Amino acid sequence: MKTNMKLWVLAALGMVACVTASSQNAYKAFDEGEKISYDAYFNLGFIWVNAARAEFSVSNATCGKEKVWRLEAAGKTVNTFEKFYTVRDTFTSFVNKETLTPRYYVRAAHEGEYWAEDRFTFLSQSSKETSVKTSCLRKRGTETKTFSFDGEVNDMVTAIYKLRNFPNYDGLKVGDKVPFTIVYDDEGQKYDLDVRYAGRGTVKLKNGQKFRCIKLVPKVIKGKVFESEDAMKIWMTDDANHIPVYVEAKIKVGYLKAYYTGSKNLKYPLSSKVK
Repeated sequence: MKTNMKLWVLAALGMVACVTASSQNAYKAFDEGEKISYDAYFNLGFIWVNAARAEFSVSNATCGKEKVWRLEAAGKTVNTFEKFYTVRDTFTSFVNKETLTPRYYVRAAHEGEYWAEDRFTFLSQSSKETSVKTSCLRKRGTETKTFSFDGEVNDMVTAIYKLRNFPNYDGLKVGDKVPFTIVYDDEGQKYDLDVRYAGRGTVKLKNGQKFRCIKLVPKVIKGKVFESEDAMKIWMTDDANHIPVYVEAKIKVGYLKAYYTGSKNLKYPLSSKVK
């Protein structure tokens, strides 16, 4: 039972941060001070249970001598769910303000009795090659490695902000795909994935709010959590903010849904909201 709970919760906390797209442009969908919150639910038989909350935030920071964005995604289980399983996860990425190229990434995970901290230093990044130094802390000690990858790669947090920052959804046709690459774990595994554009529509959230949205289907990693590569669907506001407001996914042990619950300091008016 606890294994199933872990899969539900971890997928819920991570599924709004699994996708990205190339973002070498002047347009920016966000700014310093922005905060966006979500509630995540999983299906337990015929009942949908509120399992976790997540918050994404943007702030100014310095990495070495470079002024960067500090992008953070923090997730935790709700009090009523913690008798089954407890999660406190924080993912933080420091990225170049113009290109959103990652400089430094930290994953701090506290899941039940398990804890871990991963630190990725992006030593160099270009269209031809990326070099990443990883320092991974576990109960058994700390292990440091350096990996080299062909082309550009992104961490999970940078991914969601690059997805939001993609400037040309109007130029896509249904079925068009945007390729992307992420490096995810302490083994230095690189995943070559894509996001498929699936059109536009209106979505009604659990709190009754309605939004005009862009629908995306990211290719996810089939395995321990997801049943298939197209198991996730994302609805993102069809305005300049490009906020994911609804995410659903079919996972090995059931279904997951994540709903947008609120935001502060958005860069642009939330004009996609249907009144």
